[in-house]
Amino acid sequence: MRRFVVVVVAVLALSACAAWEQKGFDAGNSGTSAFPSSVNTGNVGSLTHVFTDPEPGGTGLHAVVSGGKLFAVGHQLYAFDAGGCSGALPASCTPIWKSNAFNFGDDIVVGGGKVWVIQFGTSATTVQGFDPSGASCPTPTTCAPVTIITTPHARPSALRWIGDTLHVTDNVGEPSDPNKPSHQYHYAYGADGTLRWQADLGVSPAAFYGTHIPIADGDAVFLGLPLGTTRAYDNRGVTNCTGTPKTCLPMWSLPADSTADAARAGRVYAFLGSGPTGGISAFDAHGIQGCSGSPKVCQPLWTTPTGTGFQAVDDTHLFGRNIDDGLVDAFALDGTGCSGSPRVCQPQWSNTPGVSGNAGAYVSSVGGGLLYTSSSICDVSNCSATRNWYVDAHDAAGSVGCSGTPKVCHALFSKLIPFRPAEIMIVGDVIYVVGDLANVFTDPSPPVWGFRVPSNS
Repeated sequence: MRRFVVVVVAVLALSACAAWEQKGFDAGNSGTSAFPSSVNTGNVGSLTHVFTDPEPGGTGLHAVVSGGKLFAVGHQLYAFDAGGCSGALPASCTPIWKSNAFNFGDDIVVGGGKVWVIQFGTSATTVQGFDPSGASCPTPTTCAPVTIITTPHARPSALRWIGDTLHVTDNVGEPSDPNKPSHQYHYAYGADGTLRWQADLGVSPAAFYGTHIPIADGDAVFLGLPLGTTRAYDNRGVTNCTGTPKTCLPMWSLPADSTADAARAGRVYAFLGSGPTGGISAFDAHGIQGCSGSPKVCQPLWTTPTGTGFQAVDDTHLFGRNIDDGLVDAFALDGTGCSGSPRVCQPQWSNTPGVSGNAGAYVSSVGGGLLYTSSSICDVSNCSATRNWYVDAHDAAGSVGCSGTPKVCHALFSKLIPFRPAEIMIVGDVIYVVGDLANVFTDPSPPVWGFRVPSNS
């Protein structure tokens, strides 16, 4: 117990109510934390790797933070103390509890008082909800689910907690077999596992690309197929919903070849087009502005240049990855830098990697006024050496460390990471770098690294 008191009490002031309960932080997949962080532009350069939550088995790891615990899923579900642990830096932490089941998928969300994961069984793949406290565990190593959901087709994927509802997409067919096309269905469940409504999403035109994750803004849930068309459904299961079991039809749709990446503050951001010819378009998430026809289709309010992929969105900027150079461009949400008809927006600033070389930005998150990015960088100009993974931090407002015309922002923090980061989570005074896939050096089990600014900084 002493370890808990000494290490965690300093974290609770900022982290007790803070959480990062699903991939991309929120139901809108914005990648932006709404909670305060003690890490800012003035001290981020002092971030230090202080603890590691190891993943003993498996080659993939995803994590969320809620209620003072970090939940990680690999081949098992693990619960760690979110404050880390004591010992020589960086300390290696031991799970508080872990499940007794193996072969989990990499989807994990917290909602309705449960930690939800997907478990691949011998007869059926199920969605399982665990008690976050571990109170249902006979011993710290034998936690069992308290709720099990078997979807109608037993092929669940793309978990998302939206409002008071668990969203699950179900797949029929084999994506790798052209003779068995991928037909996808969507199901909305209550926290007790009761089906609230369902939707038939149709046959995927590009099943190889995987499932389109649900995205939400308020009561509008945006669903679709890979490289298909994004459509808006009523999360309440009211508008355009009938029958028993209740089946819902779309309220409106975005144009063809649209894939919703995020939603925030009344806007939904979707990649419109394909490959390098596409860009990010902003739409009215309420289905009013720029929307018409029967069935109703919404047109873009503005777009980014072609070759822009989504990274994150906060209250003032949309951050997109430039496909050509791998750098992150920041677009102003207030319309600065936008012109023409159709309206196209130009970046207000771009980042530069924290070290020299050929960069490729992958995941981005925003918190405490900082934009954190992971990049795959070749550290020599001719890229003859192995590419390395870095995590950098920039001023999200495009002020500190920024200069020139066009404006370029330099990293205020840069750290070589010996594994591929899947996500960067900002929770209070802790910055978590979550491992993904195999270590690019020797370790096949990527961990979660916890960073904190030293108390004397």
